[in-house]
Amino acid sequence: MTVVNPPAAVSGRSRARAVFAVLQLLALVGLSLVIWPTSLGGRVSYVAVDGISMEPTYHVGDIAVVRSHDSYRVGDPVVYRIPDGEFGAGAYVIHRIVGGDGRRGFTTRGDNKPLDDPWHPRTGDVVGTVAFSVPHAGRWFAYLARPVNVGILCASITVACLMWPTGTDKPRRRRRVSAAEVES
Repeated sequence: MTVVNPPAAVSGRSRARAVFAVLQLLALVGLSLVIWPTSLGGRVSYVAVDGISMEPTYHVGDIAVVRSHDSYRVGDPVVYRIPDGEFGAGAYVIHRIVGGDGRRGFTTRGDNKPLDDPWHPRTGDVVGTVAFSVPHAGRWFAYLARPVNVGILCASITVACLMWPTGTDKPRRRRRVSAAEVES
């Protein structure tokens, strides 16, 4: 004998699952838009802090989450690329804008430095303002950048997925077979 759930209960559960699935999808799309990197057409970059010039605001090993904007102003902590033709060209610097403008070049300085930077990046050289930082995240990324550690992580995830209970392993009830069915 097969037990069938009442239609109202099934449709109610199905509707709740569908709503939950749509909410999950919307959350995933929203999160993707917020963290989509500039290398893939987004407006967010991730830069590891490497130096003490911005202490106590940012520390070595932090990851700065940087968001690009159309303009920047004095007081903004920015990440910029050292302009071509200058010493250190191409390197990224995290410092605060203390003067200047985007057309003639900004004056920048580290929070932990008494002197202005020798470079004067323009708006096109600025990657963006630091939205927030994730303490010590750079150290984790550096750890995971080693091939052996990536292999261990992948193997661990694979084993966890294989061992995770699926919920379909419930024992089935056997159907009783009548004597008439056995004889035929």
